[in-house]
Amino acid sequence: MSRSHDPRGRAVWTLPDFTLAFEEYLKAYHTHEHSTLGVSPEHAMKVGMHDAGARTHKLFPLTPALEIECLPSTSRGKAKVISGRGVRIGVMFYNSAALKQARWHGVDVEVRYDPFNAALAYAWLGDRWEPLTSEYANMFAGRSVREIELLTQEIRGKEKR
Repeated sequence: MSRSHDPRGRAVWTLPDFTLAFEEYLKAYHTHEHSTLGVSPEHAMKVGMHDAGARTHKLFPLTPALEIECLPSTSRGKAKVISGRGVRIGVMFYNSAALKQARWHGVDVEVRYDPFNAALAYAWLGDRWEPLTSEYANMFAGRSVREIELLTQEIRGKEKR
């Protein structure tokens, strides 16, 4: 691919700016008339709810356990507990007081991580999801995994130059 067509060099949005603009678009989309529906999606939803009912018996209660189950895992779905370090997810280690117990050392545990908060992950310890914190929790709190990847690429690129 030539330099003039490389999308990496032609980007005009930063990730935070794009995220903010996309959220604003989604808010506006919901209230403006849709060409196929002839009304706004919000109005179509109200009409559908009036005609068919709310169907509350079909709703799932949003519990912390359900939220954790919906989070992504590693490619293997598990991670080995390393004594003194915790579990490795991607390039970071996550740990908690419960993982420091000798019975978990060397054991493969199911793990989940929060892609929108790189400081947080979870490990299944037999009967419960244990919250884990990253070794870099103070720097990555509230930062997405993708955001950190982009920043890392940018820093590496500057170092190469």
